[in-house]
Formats: sequence, structure tokens, C-alpha cells
Amino acid sequence: MQPAIRHDSAAEPPGPGRGALTPARLLRGFGLFVLLTAVAFWFLSRRGTLGENVFENLRTIHPLALAIACLPAFLDQLLGGLRIRVCAHALGSRIGLWPCVLANCANVFLGGVTPSQHAGGPAQIWILVRNGMRFTTATVTSFCTYLGTVTFFLMLAVALPYVTDGATLGGAARVFTRAAALLFAGTLAVGALALPRPGSVNRAMHAVLVRIPRFGTRLATSAAVRGLERLFEDYSLLMRRAVRTGKLQLVAVVGLSTLIYLNKFFVAYIVVRGFDLHPPLREVLQLQAVQALVTYFVPTPGASGVAEVTAAELMDGIVPTATMGAFILVWRATSLYLGMALGAAALFATGFGRAARRASSAASTT
Repeated sequence: MQPAIRHDSAAEPPGPGRGALTPARLLRGFGLFVLLTAVAFWFLSRRGTLGENVFENLRTIHPLALAIACLPAFLDQLLGGLRIRVCAHALGSRIGLWPCVLANCANVFLGGVTPSQHAGGPAQIWILVRNGMRFTTATVTSFCTYLGTVTFFLMLAVALPYVTDGATLGGAARVFTRAAALLFAGTLAVGALALPRPGSVNRAMHAVLVRIPRFGTRLATSAAVRGLERLFEDYSLLMRRAVRTGKLQLVAVVGLSTLIYLNKFFVAYIVVRGFDLHPPLREVLQLQAVQALVTYFVPTPGASGVAEVTAAELMDGIVPTATMGAFILVWRATSLYLGMALGAAALFATGFGRAARRASSAASTT
């Protein structure tokens, strides 16, 4: 008989007003996002990469292509919500598709306005709990979808050197993809080891942390590390159950992760075609895959600043300088800004903002 999951009664769902989720911090994150984006455009304009009359060149995109380029943003939210629902069902939780779509929307918005996307997961968990999911199950569901993303990126990092030529993926980029593959493989290895023996992973993690000079012991005993240890224990219990009864659903999580990112990559091709350019689809998808690997590790909110610069570098052989500024602006608007707007609307619809303000006010009076 499987031991019961012990932490729902003691664990508290992450209140939206605590820590990184306070309104003031979210506003600072959004301000940083806007600032870094503006700095990137200024830097590219000083280099002469953007061309002249960026806003005039926006008029040259075909309106139909612009409308079609917006559709992947809606499909991204639908596929993301479906992935959450499939993972939750594999873990034994029955939840509707709409709450999962709202949770994914919240993840996109808060991931875009906080460094390293660190507020996206808690917001996703908060909405799932608000819609009846147990906190432990919601947390493991979020972790499960993360592992689906990591699995896709591992396959991508392994495959890219073999499906691209030297012009698309130079020597430095090949070294980077190999290093990324090792990092993703290590993450999945931890997930695999935590499945049968979470205690062994926790002890190994503790042994590594305490060896960090000066503050290792304090870090190893911190609330964040204790929460991670509980996550591994609960993950082991729920995932072993899912492996027995929901193998196909877990495979579907990886398949949906692949569709989610192929959908993201395809946006750039639609935008390029809207400017009456005709590059091979395969080349654009390969370049977008390289960019996704690079920006995955960027700690700025929504990869702001870095995404614009790397897009200009990678797409230089496809998009002419005169059109580059307009391309980057439309590409970012359709691949990220629209999704963030949908996420902000989802958070407003769930009452997240009111809960955050109440929690922030309560914290300021204590």
C-alpha cells in the first residue's frame, strides 16, 4: 500500500501577494522588461542593424499575415492548458480545460515580467488550487509540465548539431548546445532518481549545498530547500502512481511540449512571409530553435534585451537590414506580448490582482 501524501495539510498554497508576487514587485519587473527591451532596440539602432523608419516599415507587412501570426498566441495558451490538464489527469486529478488554460495564461504573463520566469509557476499553482486541485497535486503538475519542457529541449539540443549546417550553427553554438544538452540531461536525471528514491536525492542535494563556502549551511536548511525536498517526496508518490496508470498521458505531455514550441517557432516564419520574404521553412525553424535554446537560460524578464539582439544576429541572413526592426517588433508582439496580454487578462478574471493587493496590505500592517 502506498503511503499517503503528507503535506497538503501543512503546506499553504503560495499566496499571490507574498514574496515575488506582490504588485510592487510585478510592476518593477514589468518596468525592467520595458527598459531592457528599449535598451536592446537602442543598441541595435546604434549598430545600424534595425534600418531606418521602423514604424514606416511596419506598414509593409501584409495584414492577413499579421492576423495569422496572432493565431499561434491563442493556440499556445490552448496547448499549454491542455498539457496541464493531461498531466493533472495522469496524476489522478480531474480538472476542466478552462482552469488549466487560465493557469497557463498566468504562467506566461508572470513568467514574462519576473526574472528567470520565477513567478510563473506559483501563479499557475495558485489558479489550479483556486479551481479545486490539491496544493500538492498542483505543485507536482507544474513540475511535471516543466519536465516535459526539459525533455523537449534535451531532444532539441541533441538533434540540432545533426540537422543544421555550419552556417546555421557555428562552432561556439555547437559547444553551447552540447552544454545545454548536458544540463537538461542532468535535470531529467534528478527527476528520474527522485522517482524511486527521493530521500537519496535530498541527501545528495544537502551534501552539495553544505560545502558551499560561507552560506552553504544556511542555504541547506532554508525554507526554499525544505520545500524542494518535500516536492521531491510528493513528486515520487504521485508520479509512481501516474507511471502505473497514466503512461500514455505522460508521453502525451512530451508530445504537447513539442507542439507548443514548434508553434512558437512557426510564428517567425509567418512574420517573415508577411514581409514578402521567402526563406526555406526548415531554415527559419532551425534558427528559432537555436534562439529558444539561448533565451531559455536568460535571467531577464521575458528574455527582454537578449531576445531582440539574438534575433537580429540569427535572422540577419534572412531579413534585410531595412526590414529588421519591423520584423523584430512584430515577431515579439505576436510571439510574446500578445500572450502576456492574454495572461494579464486571465489573472484579472481570476481575482489575482485583488488577492495580491489584500495580501500586500496585510503584510504591510503586521
